[in-house]
Amino acid sequence: MSTTMTSSAHGRTIPDIAAEIQRQQSTKQDYLVEGNNLRMFQIEEDKPALRFAEFAYGLGDIAHSQLAAILEIPATYYNRMKAESPEILALNVNHWLDEVGPQRKMIRTLDGKARAILSDRYKIVDHDAILGEIMGYLSDAKATIRTSDITEKKLYIRAIFPVEGEVKKGQVVRAGVQITNSEVGMGAVSCQAWTEVLTCLNGAVMVSEQMTTRSLHLGGGYAVDGNDPRLFATDTIAADAKAISLKTRDIIRQCSDPKLFDAMLKQMREGSERMVEPVGVAGVVTVLPRDIGLTKAEAVSSLSYFVQGGDLSQWGLANSVTRLAQDAKDFDRRVELETIGGRLINLSPKEFSVLNDQLVKAGSN
Repeated sequence: MSTTMTSSAHGRTIPDIAAEIQRQQSTKQDYLVEGNNLRMFQIEEDKPALRFAEFAYGLGDIAHSQLAAILEIPATYYNRMKAESPEILALNVNHWLDEVGPQRKMIRTLDGKARAILSDRYKIVDHDAILGEIMGYLSDAKATIRTSDITEKKLYIRAIFPVEGEVKKGQVVRAGVQITNSEVGMGAVSCQAWTEVLTCLNGAVMVSEQMTTRSLHLGGGYAVDGNDPRLFATDTIAADAKAISLKTRDIIRQCSDPKLFDAMLKQMREGSERMVEPVGVAGVVTVLPRDIGLTKAEAVSSLSYFVQGGDLSQWGLANSVTRLAQDAKDFDRRVELETIGGRLINLSPKEFSVLNDQLVKAGSN
């Protein structure tokens, strides 16, 4: 059974991640299949599956959502059919698969399930192809691994460098890097700046043009052998992974550069001097869910952390969101929350002024 299902917000060690990647190597398989050769059927009464050629696989949640998008079936309706009337779902899916015609889809499977349904132009860059290279580059940069994980969606590797500075007295921030990859179409191979506040271990995914690279999973052009839809590793796949890992090496070096980190630190310090209007504090529970992607419950907790922290600045607001990450239900959400926090830190004076006005308006009502 896959161990990726049990991931928590606290992550795993690199040896555990490497062991899971190695385990997956023995059970995953990819296929290229013409859309009208795919058929949905029921393994059991409430378990839809896909059949093609002599193969049959159940579907994971990601594959279900991708199939709905490919066939342009609204997600709410698709999920209702899956839960309440799977036979109607199969009729709908099979009708629209016929309309797809001979357009090929890449079916990525793992542990007996279709984990992703993607375009045949999807460029395969799997975790095993880049992990070793990345760990070598981090070692060269004298990085220390902080939090990492492998989930159904992504691989995450986060490390810090011996480069740090104070935003406010007693609040030391250390430079770091976050590297992510998805094998299921949930994002590009990405390497970007990540920072950690040492006093509370809040992390933030930072936006910096100089310290960000994204290599899209686009290119593909793979072929299969005759009537066998199975897709096997090729020299092209290995070469693509090598080229991407070299781009990652360059960004790792930049994220560990003290001069570039100082520029980011300056931005944080400036944010620590921009204050939220007192009347706007209560607006956090309304504005943050509406405008930056928090749930209502997360916004209530964020308000609590914001007030308890006693720092009613842009920097304090961002930290109240990144603090939420420590309470996240899983690692994917943890990273999403730290990314939201990073966006708040990166708001320009004008953008923060707009946010402040929205908070005041919401807090006054």
